[in-house]
Amino acid sequence: MFQKPTGTGLKLKDNFVHPTEFKQPSAPSSVSKRCLVRLLDHQLTENYRYMFQKIDEKYKVLDDRIELFSGRVKDHYNIEELFDPLRPTQEAIKTIGRICCDTEGKLNSQSVVLETSRSLGAGCRVSLNLDEVPSFALFPGRVVAVEGINSTGRALNVTNIYENPLLPMSTSLTSELMEYNYGPTKLNGQPMTIVIASGPYTLNTNLQYQPFLDFINKMKTEKPDVLILLGPFVDQDHPLIKSGNLDSTLEDIFVMHISAPLQSFCHACPGTSVIMVPSAKDIIHSHMAFPQPPLEGSGTLKIPQEVLRLPNPCQFRINEVIFAVSTVDVLFHLSAEEAPRDPKPDRDRMGRLAYHILEQRSLYPLFPPARGEVNLDLKHHYAIELQVMPDVLILPSRLKFFAKTVEEVVCVNPGHLTKSQTGGTYAKMTILPSNKEEISSNEVKHHVADRATVDIIKI
Repeated sequence: MFQKPTGTGLKLKDNFVHPTEFKQPSAPSSVSKRCLVRLLDHQLTENYRYMFQKIDEKYKVLDDRIELFSGRVKDHYNIEELFDPLRPTQEAIKTIGRICCDTEGKLNSQSVVLETSRSLGAGCRVSLNLDEVPSFALFPGRVVAVEGINSTGRALNVTNIYENPLLPMSTSLTSELMEYNYGPTKLNGQPMTIVIASGPYTLNTNLQYQPFLDFINKMKTEKPDVLILLGPFVDQDHPLIKSGNLDSTLEDIFVMHISAPLQSFCHACPGTSVIMVPSAKDIIHSHMAFPQPPLEGSGTLKIPQEVLRLPNPCQFRINEVIFAVSTVDVLFHLSAEEAPRDPKPDRDRMGRLAYHILEQRSLYPLFPPARGEVNLDLKHHYAIELQVMPDVLILPSRLKFFAKTVEEVVCVNPGHLTKSQTGGTYAKMTILPSNKEEISSNEVKHHVADRATVDIIKI
């Protein structure tokens, strides 16, 4: 029996409250959907052969990334030339490379080294002396430009660290914004509601999926415009699955407890768009490397045809609003590997971790990846790179749930729908339509952070 926690249905967070009063939208009852969901370009939609990476291919991806950042940094900071940090000099130079750790343990201020590109420093590493840098937050894999002096050729005494320039915020044509926000077959001037839930969806004492069933029944009543379901759906770390003490096949468990309730939901709520994103912990997924293609369709898993199956990670639009989603716990991994010193006071720990993803333009900027948790396939790195600056960044994590604005991006950790032997949390986002008076020029920024509320709710 699923025991609901105290405070079920309680709002735990309420962020981004828009100053304008608005009428809560009535539940969409028509068959037509008010929202259009589209994948962005360069997303991983097809299966691929993994465990076939060659060392030189992996190194080339890492090297090309440094070269790409070099051009961006030079243009943004008007730097004429970047120099080899290993060459002794009595003058300050600017250089760039990838942060690495010179020991097997966790990165700290005494173990930071910078790995150069082949063209700049033959791929060699130089130790960084950070005693003169008052504030920083570094982690293995972060590509940074630094300024300093290497008088001996053995260590670069750093005086300044340059952050990578952020992607510009996305814009849409005026005609598109008016159609999405005020079109009679679209939102018609009403807010857009999006619910986000992340697995596991059952308690660790059984495989009955009662929390998920309760959640789906609640969604039948609320009828959001979009329902985003994030894996794992059948968690490989579930105690009963790890023990092999099962009465049904894994596929049957998914069909009975995930596909069947979703089929019922799609029939009851035809106006809701349902999105499914897998997890590397989904044992019913044939692909265990990251990035992952979408779940199989109507084959053995019998996922309803109405459900949009997206890859992990994925970047997509809901009307004009751009979302970036990853079910890998990158926040936890970054938190475990980050070496901060007096970080900026205007950004808390969670905001800083989310900022790393935006600043590095990657949904998994950590390298090497977390051991035993992520099988990173660098050959398909394009699927991990941010194509544009998202309006909403969704990163489910075992860290505490949150919703906050970071550099105009709404960053959300919805928590997990179940936590061991009790119910967890999910997120409900409400986005107001753009102000008609602000839709004037040919292309308009979305300003989602100014017109959105995010509630973290207990199941």
